Amino acid sequence: MNRGRSAFLLGTVFFSGAAVMVVEMTTVRALQPTFGAENFVWTNVIAVVLAALAAGYAIGGRLADARPSPGVLYGVLAGGGLLVAAAAPLCTPVSQWLLPVDVNLENMTSFLMRGSLAATLILFAPSTLLLGMVSPMAIRLLSDHGVGRAAGRVFAISTVGSIVGTYLPTLWLIDAYGSRATLLIAAAMLLVPAVAGLLVFSGLRGAPLAALAIAAWAGTAAAAELSPNRGAPALEGGGTALVREERESPYQYLTVREDTYPGQPPTTWKLLTINEGVFTYHSFEVAGSVLTGHRYYDDYALLPLLLDVAPGEELRGAVVGLAGGVTPHQWDHFWGQTYSLRIDGAELDPDVVALGRRYFHLPPADAAWLRVRVMDGRQMLAALPADASFHMLVVDAFSQECYIPFHLATREFFELCRARLTDGGVFAMNVYAYSADSEILTAIENTLATVFGRCQRVKQKWGGNFLLLARKGGEPADVTRFLESRARTRFGRRADVSEWDTLMGQASWIPEHTTLVAPDPMTRVLTDDHCPLEAMTERSFRRIEAEILGD
Repeated sequence: MNRGRSAFLLGTVFFSGAAVMVVEMTTVRALQPTFGAENFVWTNVIAVVLAALAAGYAIGGRLADARPSPGVLYGVLAGGGLLVAAAAPLCTPVSQWLLPVDVNLENMTSFLMRGSLAATLILFAPSTLLLGMVSPMAIRLLSDHGVGRAAGRVFAISTVGSIVGTYLPTLWLIDAYGSRATLLIAAAMLLVPAVAGLLVFSGLRGAPLAALAIAAWAGTAAAAELSPNRGAPALEGGGTALVREERESPYQYLTVREDTYPGQPPTTWKLLTINEGVFTYHSFEVAGSVLTGHRYYDDYALLPLLLDVAPGEELRGAVVGLAGGVTPHQWDHFWGQTYSLRIDGAELDPDVVALGRRYFHLPPADAAWLRVRVMDGRQMLAALPADASFHMLVVDAFSQECYIPFHLATREFFELCRARLTDGGVFAMNVYAYSADSEILTAIENTLATVFGRCQRVKQKWGGNFLLLARKGGEPADVTRFLESRARTRFGRRADVSEWDTLMGQASWIPEHTTLVAPDPMTRVLTDDHCPLEAMTERSFRRIEAEILGD
């Protein structure tokens, strides 16, 4: 084969390698609205891609020996490109078919695991198998001057293409165009060299197949453009859901929606959801109320009652996992006229901050009392000036509602938090757990108690959540003594007296449902080096599922 055609083949290998990684990186994003982005989704995608590539290598090697023809290679490439393009409009309907959105499967992890595996197999395994056939066929065609040399060139150029394809969707394509358009771009990266190769190597004989490939890509692109987005889930009890906005940020899939339930008057909830296809949320608002119906946000609104900060003084707080800013909004509403508030909030995703300002009550960037740091919360606490300290520090960072990022639950992180608290300052953290003896809750509270000396566990009034409280200095009993003595004290900003009374009712709940936790040397302490939170969370989900199914 002459130099020009060899270079053309190597260029084909480059684009094929790039497209494989674009597809792999985009697959998880395409499945996120239904299955989330938990570790098992990534595992399913990686395993399916590797298995399909392995099968493609084996089949491609046999086909290369049987029919060492450029026309066959470019026909295979065209088939792979068309299958990638077809996945773009099919992602949503296939995923919904495998996991209907009107089924509340928040705790049914195995359904999500099996559904994401089946979706990956159906949508992306066939195209990846065809793309795996490209390299051995290219090696066979380029082996005139030695198989080893040809294999080295093909693997090197394919790997360089894969590196480019790894960065393209993350740094540019998904953020700029979305996952469906990114899949279409990956398909074009395959179809353009396939069509050109059919015309270069097969001439007029390849023209009909080239024209068919172009027409088929155009058809699937139109179908992807017209196919519906995820849309709103069906709600129980006759409720209706309205999606206000959905977007794909550089990190995740975001949706703001309003759920309305019948009644006199109807009840409307506004929710910010992240990477979820079941009923979960990262910010929550009840129409007409600052409180959230006894959800865990309302517990954070009580934290100033735990502090020895006199009215009129500066009250400093920090929130790791700011989301739409529900907690600072409640602090400002109930305590903004009592104290001079100074709050720092960390939120990793700038698009979440934008949605919080548009749809929730996150104040504009020039608000003096709240400084929003678009960064990881642990990095924020570490990067603040050495003399920066807080009276109250809230950790409310979750991925897919139930997964706490491991680096925000270790001994080293809690030591950083303790160092950032003033003497008498209070640390608060929300943990999702099915019961007080769950593995994940036990590990986190023991780690926290080890760092602070002791901590307290509060069963929250609504949902499967627990609040962990710890104080820097003093006895742990101090954490709730002010709630007992001040539960009916009326001070602070209260536009609605009944709303204040509701909050004080929440305060009365806490001392009666609080358990003191002392460090246990026989219980795991989570560290940066060893913190298997994901595995513990998934074991917890399997236990919940077994109980639900009666197994």
